[in-house]
Amino acid sequence: LVGTSDKSPAYLISNDKLSKKPKSFKMDFILSDISKECGFVYGDVGVILVNNQIYPARFDSKTNKLKVSSTSGKIINQLIKDKINTLEINTGYDPTGGLNQDCVIYINGVGVQVHYSNADNHFGVYVSPMNSITIGNIRWGIGSK
Repeated sequence: LVGTSDKSPAYLISNDKLSKKPKSFKMDFILSDISKECGFVYGDVGVILVNNQIYPARFDSKTNKLKVSSTSGKIINQLIKDKINTLEINTGYDPTGGLNQDCVIYINGVGVQVHYSNADNHFGVYVSPMNSITIGNIRWGIGSK
């Protein structure tokens, strides 16, 4: 799957939903310009990547916009232009023994925890203007308890 945006950002949101049950959803992607924004949506949350940093974000389905929800980002040293990078959305149980599910979105192993509704959710990709993304090698598994 290859997508390019022109003067406006591009959003590709799934018709079907990913199950709310604990899982690990992974896919590989290649960006043409890592200095420009791109992002990934899971329900009403997600992440935005820009300049080798990952930021938690909120998705507004009415306006179809993904916006940074915290200015505290994490550096992704391994994010590489024109090379394969990996997204992972991991919804599993609280590793401290709690009964609630947590959602952590990783890019190349660097993750941010996001607060999401415990429901089946749409998945999506966002690409900023004048950028492109190639997606491939999608895989998923059952999360841990």
